[in-house]
Amino acid sequence: CIAARGTGDARVEKTESLNLSKPIKEKRRRARMNKSLGKLKTLILDAFKKDSYRHSKLEKAEILEGTVKHLWNLQRAQMTAALRTVLGKHFGFINPPFFHF
Repeated sequence: CIAARGTGDARVEKTESLNLSKPIKEKRRRARMNKSLGKLKTLILDAFKKDSYRHSKLEKAEILEGTVKHLWNLQRAQMTAALRTVLGKHFGFINPPFFHF
């Protein structure tokens, strides 16, 4: 391929460029993922009121599981609030006696 470089064959040069950039792209992709996981870890530890010093070695799977759990809890709380609002408007209840949330 070195001889092809001198011939100006754009296809060969592009292929060589792509082959060289794949490891660099992968390294950057992994760095972005790890940076985002680090941010998620901080947010999750804050949300669950956990000491970041004691939980500094959370695995990636634990960070993702905690994130899913937290988002699930937020969604459930929003749905509960919406249900209370609807019931309050339609039936005049502030806290419906038959729903204990």
